[in-house]
Amino acid sequence: MAQPQSDGYDLRNRLVADVFYDNGTEFFKFTNGKEMTVETAWRWEWEPVLQYANS
Repeated sequence: MAQPQSDGYDLRNRLVADVFYDNGTEFFKFTNGKEMTVETAWRWEWEPVLQYANS
């Protein structure tokens, strides 16, 4: 039986360890220990965020 192909959501779910709030600001906590505001992630879009989360 063929495995379903991984998509962007699967990759995102493997990279994002947590989403949390600090003083009213929403953050992503990546599995590499780095953090980024959700607002910054929206402005950067997918490829730069992916590079940041993998570095």
